[in-house]
Amino acid sequence: MATEQQPAGWYPDPQVTGQQRYWDGFQWTEQTAPAAAPAAAVDPYQQSRSVAMWSHLSGLLGFLGPLIFYFVKKDEDAFVGDQAREALNFHLTLMIGYLICIPLMFLLIGLILFPVLYVAGVVLSIVAAVAANKGEWYRYPLTIRMVT
Repeated sequence: MATEQQPAGWYPDPQVTGQQRYWDGFQWTEQTAPAAAPAAAVDPYQQSRSVAMWSHLSGLLGFLGPLIFYFVKKDEDAFVGDQAREALNFHLTLMIGYLICIPLMFLLIGLILFPVLYVAGVVLSIVAAVAANKGEWYRYPLTIRMVT
C-alpha cells in the first residue's frame, strides 16, 4: 500500500482487490485501472529446444542438415550438439541402408526394404523433433553411432 513517502505512480488499490489506483505523491486520486497481468514466464531453454528440433527435421533432406547443425552448435549448446549428433548418426545409418538396398533391388528385397527405410526415417525424424522440442534427450533405435 502506498504511503506519503512513495513517489507518484500506479499502486494496488487499497480498497478494491484486482485494481490499481493512482497515487499522486500526496493522496489517492479517482483514477483507477485494472491490475497489471503477471508477466508471462520466459523459458530460457526454448531456443535450444527449437534448434535441436530443426536439427532433427533437417535430416529429412539428407545428412547434410544435421551435419551443419552439429558443426555449428556442438560447442555452444550441449543439448543441441547431442541432438544434432544423434540426427547425423541416424541419417548416416539410413544412407548406409539405402546403399545396401540398391544391389538388393535385383533380388526384389530392396524394392520392399527401400520404402520401409524411407517411411521409418520420416516417422522417426518427426518423433525425434517432437521429443527435442519438449526438451527430451532422444535416441534413435537401431542407429550406428559413428560420430561421438
